[in-house]
Amino acid sequence: ESGYTGPAMRATPKVLKGTQDRITGEMNRIVDIDVPVTEKFGTEALRIADNYLAESPGRDLPISIRNIAREIADAATSPNNAPISGTLLRKWRTELGRYTTSKTEVIRDAAHDLRDVIDDVTDDALRSLGRKEDVARLSQLRAKYRNLLAVVDATTRGGRLGASGVLTPERVATSSKRVFGRKNYAMNQSTELA
Repeated sequence: ESGYTGPAMRATPKVLKGTQDRITGEMNRIVDIDVPVTEKFGTEALRIADNYLAESPGRDLPISIRNIAREIADAATSPNNAPISGTLLRKWRTELGRYTTSKTEVIRDAAHDLRDVIDDVTDDALRSLGRKEDVARLSQLRAKYRNLLAVVDATTRGGRLGASGVLTPERVATSSKRVFGRKNYAMNQSTELA
């Protein structure tokens, strides 16, 4: 189901890339819509940015996370109420994804929280279009993608074995804590892989 099992399968770069392409390709087809922006969307993005900025030392603040939060807030408070394109939402999610395995917990948390806000507004837009099945499928694809991120993280931190695509349960568990966040991992609010 996740794309990395089978008698001869290892988490090699080719397998990981193929899995990523399949998952993101299907996700992109589903979210190829313009998403209306609500005030709640902007308020939540600003709240996350404010919490993040307050908790982080200045030298550790990635500018791109602050910029995404501000772009979301600007879109939500714009007088023309223009929707956000699916392309821009995907760009934001991809950029935030780079920080979901950061060594700094507060950076990881901010990236996860902002992605959750983007996911929520996307799901609301799909529901308003009567595409409830796509919301359910998108949830499955997001879980698969998070599993993929955990496996990718494990391959890059697992020494020679990890680099060759052989992963230990301990390495996957450590990577899952990073990818899903320690709180989500501890409270079993992640995926079956974790």
